[in-house]
Amino acid sequence: MREAVAWHALLSRADADWDGFTAWLEADPANQQAYDTVALTDALVDEHHDTLAGLLAAPARSPWWRRRGVISGALGGAIAASLTALLVVPALRGPETQSWRTGAGESRTIAFADGAEATLAPGTKLAATGSMLTLDGTAFFAIRHDPSRPVTITANGVTVSDVGTRFDMAADKDGVRVAVAEGEVAVAPAGQAAIALAAGHRVLVAGSRVETGLTAAGDVAPWRGGRLVYDRVPLSLVAADIARYAGGRVTVDPGDAGRRFSGAMAIGDRVTMARSLAVLMGLDAKVDGDKVVLGGSSGR
Repeated sequence: MREAVAWHALLSRADADWDGFTAWLEADPANQQAYDTVALTDALVDEHHDTLAGLLAAPARSPWWRRRGVISGALGGAIAASLTALLVVPALRGPETQSWRTGAGESRTIAFADGAEATLAPGTKLAATGSMLTLDGTAFFAIRHDPSRPVTITANGVTVSDVGTRFDMAADKDGVRVAVAEGEVAVAPAGQAAIALAAGHRVLVAGSRVETGLTAAGDVAPWRGGRLVYDRVPLSLVAADIARYAGGRVTVDPGDAGRRFSGAMAIGDRVTMARSLAVLMGLDAKVDGDKVVLGGSSGR
């Protein structure tokens, strides 16, 4: 666990040792389990940030993660950085439209009065009109079970209907991805029949193409713990994620945009993330102002 804590902190640095991290993961199955536990702990802090924010504000007592002997200072800094703003808004009802937006590096949790909750990833916009939500970006939804009040989320022509579950949804111009942690959702691509997606399953909708697969519980919304995890996802979508989470522009040459990537990356500096991806995929990463272009052969 100490090693997992150290890696979780070190991977956010520009000089992260990705080869060393990969070797450590592969050395023992327990290492992967330990790392997932640390990442999940960091994600749980997001869910309880209101309580932690109160602890931070109390002058007479230090936050629990800064007390000697409780947890390393490196992870304490990572946890403190993961605190997100909590906004409580009226229930999902009525004709008025409300909208929320996050910038690069910013996260926000919207707690609706009727029990639904949405945690927005960086670079995301969410709009709500009654129980109809529209998403542009990435969000993790936790919706209380109530068959009489289903919640519907739309993005790029894809509709997700839910009556009570926890799932992650990512949407941009290149596709829509949904992964379910608990319960079940119905995913309906434009012009196609709805697909029932249960816990432990994911779907990628790109145009008329629909791909389903399995996903581990720890790989649903891993961005809440500072990671991005992929399983055979087109490079164009990975590049879009890097741009969303780190800011700036990241693009892929058309000839390489459809290549599939499987792996994990720590969320951090845009150029570092892009170069790490380029190394893993044998590509060049060309930096031009605020834009990074991936493509061609790096000769590796």
